[in-house]
Amino acid sequence: MANESDLNPGDVVKLKSGGPRMTVITGNDGRGWAECTWFEGTAPKATKFLAATLERVKPFPTHTDDE
Repeated sequence: MANESDLNPGDVVKLKSGGPRMTVITGNDGRGWAECTWFEGTAPKATKFLAATLERVKPFPTHTDDE
């Protein structure tokens, strides 16, 4: 589980309640919010979430991870 104060741009997270993997764009803003982006199909989405509702997860493997 991520400490809400240590989310950094590039971290991969998801809502503790479930949902897609998202990439943190802006870490905790000092007020407890983190901005994240993800895709729904081919459409990019972005919004802010309370950092306390997010948990850090492993990113999907990339081609270079399989080599």
